[in-house]
Amino acid sequence: MRPFPVRPLSFALVLLLAACADPAPPASPAASTIPAADALPAAPADPASEVRASMGRFLAARSFEATMRMEGARAIEQRLEFVAPDRYRIVLPAGTQVVVGDTLYLSAGGHTRQVPLEPGVLAEWRDPMRLGSLGDALQVEDRGADLVDGRPARRYRVQHGDPQPLAFDYWVDARGLPLQIVTRGTGPQGDYAMTLRYARFDDPAIRIDPP
Repeated sequence: MRPFPVRPLSFALVLLLAACADPAPPASPAASTIPAADALPAAPADPASEVRASMGRFLAARSFEATMRMEGARAIEQRLEFVAPDRYRIVLPAGTQVVVGDTLYLSAGGHTRQVPLEPGVLAEWRDPMRLGSLGDALQVEDRGADLVDGRPARRYRVQHGDPQPLAFDYWVDARGLPLQIVTRGTGPQGDYAMTLRYARFDDPAIRIDPP
């Protein structure tokens, strides 16, 4: 059983899980690899390279929190926490799902049951947008400086079309990490808009243990 599908944009959570899995063992404690800066950097000479670099930092993060809001025929709000290399907590209206390694823990109604995940599921979750392998197929437009909840950000329009068209707006903070992703499309139930917000990168207070 899979907690979420992984086809690009087939469901709202596909981008939420874009950088969660890491097949390597956890590294020993060390200083954060995420640079700190107070001011938004100057406009990049190569926006596509900046977006790829941002996704690289996202993949390297040891923990983060993400929230997702889907608007359209079906309204959805969910929250996810991640701790490297393979721990997730997904808070849903019906209950909380925890993933540790290849085991999904489903908690509802005061009971928890374990469900084995199919091999390779987490690897598929790592980069469902396939930014790491798109090469020159990735088209990025710098949309300029912006604010996300009062935080300085640079906004990009990202598009690619192999093997299926995908376009989204991507906000990056002063450290080069994603703050927000917004995408719009049409699904089986009609038009939708999805907003993802990211926070708490490399926060040691995020802990995920089996229930």
